[in-house]
Amino acid sequence: MFRTIFPTLRYSAGSFLLPVILLFALIARLANLNYNSPFNDEAIYSVVGKLALYQGDWWSYNAKSWMGGHPYIYPTLSAAATIGQSMVGPRLLNVVFGVLSIEMVYVLTKNLAVWQKLPYPNLAALISALIIAFSSVSLYISRLATYDTPSYYFLLLSLVFLVQALPANSGKNYFLAAILLLLSFFTKIIVVIYIPFIILFSFLAAKKSKKTFNLYLRYYLAPIILGFAGYFLVNISAILTFTSNQATRAPESSARILSYFFQLSAYHWIFWSISSLGFFIVKKTKLWALLTALSFLVLLFHLGTNRLATLDKHLFFTFCFLSVAIGIGISSLLASLKSQILRYSAISLFIYLGFFFFKNEFAQKSIFERQWLNASPMLAKLAEVVQNGDKVLTEGGATTIWSLYPVNSPFNITTFDWFEYQNLTGDYAYLQAIKDGYFDYIELDGQAEWRKSLTDQIFTVINQNYQKIYTDNNFSIYERNY
Repeated sequence: MFRTIFPTLRYSAGSFLLPVILLFALIARLANLNYNSPFNDEAIYSVVGKLALYQGDWWSYNAKSWMGGHPYIYPTLSAAATIGQSMVGPRLLNVVFGVLSIEMVYVLTKNLAVWQKLPYPNLAALISALIIAFSSVSLYISRLATYDTPSYYFLLLSLVFLVQALPANSGKNYFLAAILLLLSFFTKIIVVIYIPFIILFSFLAAKKSKKTFNLYLRYYLAPIILGFAGYFLVNISAILTFTSNQATRAPESSARILSYFFQLSAYHWIFWSISSLGFFIVKKTKLWALLTALSFLVLLFHLGTNRLATLDKHLFFTFCFLSVAIGIGISSLLASLKSQILRYSAISLFIYLGFFFFKNEFAQKSIFERQWLNASPMLAKLAEVVQNGDKVLTEGGATTIWSLYPVNSPFNITTFDWFEYQNLTGDYAYLQAIKDGYFDYIELDGQAEWRKSLTDQIFTVINQNYQKIYTDNNFSIYERNY
């Protein structure tokens, strides 16, 4: 499939198994894409993209200052993929990126195995593809319309070109690897934590040959340096604001972060423990150490920033590198077993563990997709009563803005993030506006826990000018009564 798009990616499935894995991965991701109302991030990216794509408005939401990726890239893709008033289109787009990412894990694993002259490269690649295809985070983020999956796909594709460039002395592959690495970073900046390690690894590998090193400097390192220099020069103010906002988020304890990390990745580490034997048997400890270190890098980042938010999505990095390690390790281990009995016993063990692995991953995927309340009935009611020009206060935030986009301007809708009214700001502004009957409709749902004090204060004054017209599943809609 991918070879027809990029002929330089030379690989062979070795059997029909890769297409089968990709087919089942596609089916698993396509099933019920309308599984929940839009997640807040899905909604705001779509709104930013629609404003930019259809109204030429790139500035009103100042997305550069709070979005962890360049607002010109994923939001416009999300808006372009939207069909009607549904999130299915943008989610479908990420399904495509998700399935292509599985193929890239396959290609990356096989290229590494061939480059390192390891046994059974096809088997290693198939095992890696199988693991990443049905890992919970992989299933989850490729059904979620956020910039994670496209960014991770561009990173994997960049690594594939880089691994192919090193032994082939290909300036074209180096250049493509550099451009895709920059595109991955521009799409989601968390990729930056991997870039120093990628550059260090490629530098050490390229310097073994003068010809390779010259190509590496000219076509890989130079474009990356120029790309980052230009990006930071143009966006330095927005980057400083973004990092400042992220630094002020509520910190989490290291114990909770560690617990969550190993809870979600437990079965991967079981497979990793067994597969590590294969690396030591074939004496590829450096490769094992590199893949293992890259698997832990996301955890170290979250521990260093005391941040639990988005760890679930960032775990895709961990699962990717663990999948590569597991595929190479297990294939090497099986190749070292000369006895048929031992080999069949090992295969039986992996199948047994695989049953529990897949059961656990699908269960966790369902938990991920129910992390937020289904607002669809409430949003339908709002769309029914709200008219163009109505002022709406919503605790639901971006999801409400997205839902009302065809009916009412986003700038008529106020969220719990910030509000200014009659020279008042913050909670005072909200409460005075409600007392004055400024809003035509108010939506409350109790999900903005960080603003619970505001919600509690609103309940003390809301009955003066508003009456409840809808309530269901924690959602309430109030209409001004005059």
